[in-house]
Amino acid sequence: MDEQNSVVESFQKAGQGQIFRFWEELNEEEQQGLLRQASEIDLGEIARLTGSLLGKDESSSLDLSGLTPASYIPLVESGGDFEEWEAATVKGEEALKAGKVAAFTVAGGQG
Repeated sequence: MDEQNSVVESFQKAGQGQIFRFWEELNEEEQQGLLRQASEIDLGEIARLTGSLLGKDESSSLDLSGLTPASYIPLVESGGDFEEWEAATVKGEEALKAGKVAAFTVAGGQG
C-alpha cells in the first residue's frame, strides 16, 4: 500500500476521512502538501485527548456543561475599536506569559 492510501485509510478509520473530500480538486503539489501535513498528525493521540478532555470516555471528570463561546474584539480594520484592541492585546500577552492560554485552530476559518 502506498503512502497516500495508507494515510487516507488511517484518517477514514479515525472518522476523519472528510479531510480528503476535495482531494481530486487539488493539484499534485497541493496533494503532496496535504499528505505531508496529514502524515504528521498523531491520530491516536487526538483520540486519546478527545476521550480524556472532552468526556468521551469513562475516566473523564471534566464538566463542560457551562462552556460558552469566548467573547472577542473585532480587528480594527474590521470595525473594532483601537483602544479595546490594544487593551485586549496587553491582557492576552500577560496571559500568555503566565501560561494561562490555550489555542485551537478551526479549519477554514469557520470559528
